[in-house]
Amino acid sequence: ENGFFIYIAIFTIIMLIATLCLPKKSELN
Repeated sequence: ENGFFIYIAIFTIIMLIATLCLPKKSELN
């Protein structure tokens, strides 16, 4: 149960980082 919650938390963090990085990559291009 705890492992599944941690997996969701990590996935959410990765999505947040990706969302912040995408606009920066668009500006570079």
